[in-house]
Amino acid sequence: MPHIRKRYLADAIPKTMAFSPIVGILGHRQVGKTTLAECIGQKYISLDGKEYRELAQNDPYHFLKVHHSTPLVIDECQKAPALFDELKDWVRKHKRPGQFLLTGSVRFTSKKAIRESLTGRIIYHELLPFTVSEIERRPLPGIVRSLMKTRNLVSWLENVARNAYRSSSLVKTIDNYQRHGGLPGVFFIRNEKLRIQKINDQLQTILDRDLREVVATRLSFAQILEFSESLAKQEGVPVSYTRLLRDTGVAAVSAKALIAAFEAVFLIRLLKVEGGKKGWIYYFEDHAESLHLSAYKLDHSIYYSGFLYRNIRAEFMYAGEHHFRFFHYLTRHNTTLPFAIEWDGKYLGFLPLKSSQPAHAEIMAAQSFLKRYNDSKVMMLHPDSEMRSISDRIVLLPDWALF
Repeated sequence: MPHIRKRYLADAIPKTMAFSPIVGILGHRQVGKTTLAECIGQKYISLDGKEYRELAQNDPYHFLKVHHSTPLVIDECQKAPALFDELKDWVRKHKRPGQFLLTGSVRFTSKKAIRESLTGRIIYHELLPFTVSEIERRPLPGIVRSLMKTRNLVSWLENVARNAYRSSSLVKTIDNYQRHGGLPGVFFIRNEKLRIQKINDQLQTILDRDLREVVATRLSFAQILEFSESLAKQEGVPVSYTRLLRDTGVAAVSAKALIAAFEAVFLIRLLKVEGGKKGWIYYFEDHAESLHLSAYKLDHSIYYSGFLYRNIRAEFMYAGEHHFRFFHYLTRHNTTLPFAIEWDGKYLGFLPLKSSQPAHAEIMAAQSFLKRYNDSKVMMLHPDSEMRSISDRIVLLPDWALF
C-alpha cells in the first residue's frame, strides 16, 4: 500500500515489551496505531466493535481468558473502562513481560479509573503523525540535538552543509506536507474533495464521540466544531478566553475543560508560555486539520511555525530522550519566539523566517532569548537555500536541512 512506511516508533515497542507486561501506543485517531500494532501482536481485537466492547466491559475476566495470547493487541481499549482493573489483576498474577499491547486515541491519564489501575504497570509510547523525513523513508533526524550539543558552530555548519541533501523528492514532500498534513490516511489522498471529506469525517468522530469520553458537555457537535474552528484561528498565540467567549459563547470554565479534552484526544498539544508573560499556547497535532479548521486563513508565520514544530518534536520523542520540554517564549514587551526547547539544561529557540534575510526585530528577538537563558542557541529557519552563522550562538538554516 502506498501509505505504508516503517514508523520511527516501530523498533521501540518490542524493546519495551521485553520488560513491561503492558505497553501502550497512544495517538491521534487514524495516525497509524492499528497498522503498527498488528505488525507486532499475535492476536488483534478492536473494541470499536460492539460485541468485543460489551464483553470486555461486562465480563472482563472472561474476555481476557478467552482471547489471551502473548502479545494480545487491544485496540481502542479505553472504550471498556472495566477492563483495566482486570488487566491490573491479571498481570499481578501472571508476571510476564509483553503480554498486552494497548492502543488508544484518548490519553489514558485523562481517565481517573484507567490511570489508577495502570500506574506502574504500563509504559506508554506516543505515535505522532508522519514527519517529512518519515514519509521520505529517511533515518530519524538528529540535527537539532547535535546543534544543542556542539560547542563549535563553524564545524557544525560545515558538517551540515556536507550531509544535507535537497532532493526533488524532498522538496515535493515538504510542499505536500504543508497542504496535506501527516495523517497516513489523508496525506496520500490526491483528490482534494475526497481528502477534505476524510478530514471532516475523522473530525466528526473525534469531536462527537471521542471527546465526550473525557469531558461532560451539553454542547452539540455543531457547537464543539465552532469551538474547534475558533481554536484553530488562535493557534500559536496565548489562549484568549475572552475571544473564545466572544466567538463561541463558551465561558472560560467550560473553555478550559474543552481545551484539556482536546489535548486528551490528541487534537492539540499545549505549550507553556515563559519569558516574562504567563499562559499557554497550542499547536494542532496535525497540520492539515489545523489548516482545515481555520478555513485555510492562518497567518503565514503561524502556519510555518506549526509545520516546523510538528516535525522537530519527533526528533526528541522518538529518540527516547528524557528531560526535554517545548515552550513558547514571550516577554512583557511582546518579544517572541514561537517555540523553544529545553533539554538537559540546554536551550534552543526556533525562529521561522520568510526568507534568508532576518529583519532587525527578528535578530533582537533572538538576542533577547539568548540573554535570558544560559547555554542557549537560536536556530533561524527559512525556505530558501542559504545556511550560515549570524553569531556564535545564532545559526541560519534552510528548513529542508532538518530532514
